[in-house]
Amino acid sequence: MLTKTVLQIKRARWRRARTEPVSLPHVAPPAAAPGAAELQPTDESFVVEQPEERSPMQQVLMYRTGSSTPRFELRENPSNQSPGSFEDAQAGARVPRLGTQDLLAIARYATANGFTLNGFVIEDQALTRVPEELEQEISEELIPVLIRDGVAHAAAIIDDEYGYYVTGVKLTGHDRRPFTLLREGVTRTQPETHLEDFLQAAWTAVHFS
Repeated sequence: MLTKTVLQIKRARWRRARTEPVSLPHVAPPAAAPGAAELQPTDESFVVEQPEERSPMQQVLMYRTGSSTPRFELRENPSNQSPGSFEDAQAGARVPRLGTQDLLAIARYATANGFTLNGFVIEDQALTRVPEELEQEISEELIPVLIRDGVAHAAAIIDDEYGYYVTGVKLTGHDRRPFTLLREGVTRTQPETHLEDFLQAAWTAVHFS
C-alpha cells in the first residue's frame, strides 16, 4: 500500500503541469512470447476477472437520430482497430466519447442499480496508465466519495488533487460477470453481460456524451 506521504508527493507532482488529453491513443496489445507460461489465478479477484480477459476486444457504437434516445450496438474488434474507424456518419453511428465525468456518472448509476464497482482505470496527462498499486489506491479513495458525494466531487478530486484522468470503469453485473468500459467505448466483455442494455438504461439516467 502506498503511504499518505507518497500519495501527496504524486499529487503535487501532477498539479505543477497538466494538459488536456486530445484523444485516446490506439495501441495494439503486445503479443505473448512464444512458450510463455499462462498466469494462474491465485485468489478470488483473479478468478472473477479471468473470463473477461479471455473475451475479445469490442467496440460500442451509438446510433442516434435527432433528439431520440440512442441505440447501442457492440461490434467485435479482435484486431484492436481504432474506435474512429467504426464511425459511420451516414448511418448515424458514432463512438461514445466517455470522458472522466461520463465514466464516473455511469459508475455511480451502476452502483445505485445493483452493480459492484471494482475500481477505475486511471491515466496520467500523457494517457499512460498509472502503476497498478497507485490505481488501486486512488480507486479506493474515489469510490466512497463518488457514492456519497456525487460525480462533481469525485471528478474534482481526480482532477485537482491528482491531475489524472478516469479513462475506464471496472464493474461486475448482477450475474457476477465482470466488464471494463473504457474511453471512446472500447470494452472487453462477455456476450451474456448485455452491455448494450446496460448502456441504454445508463444513458437514459445520466445522458453521457
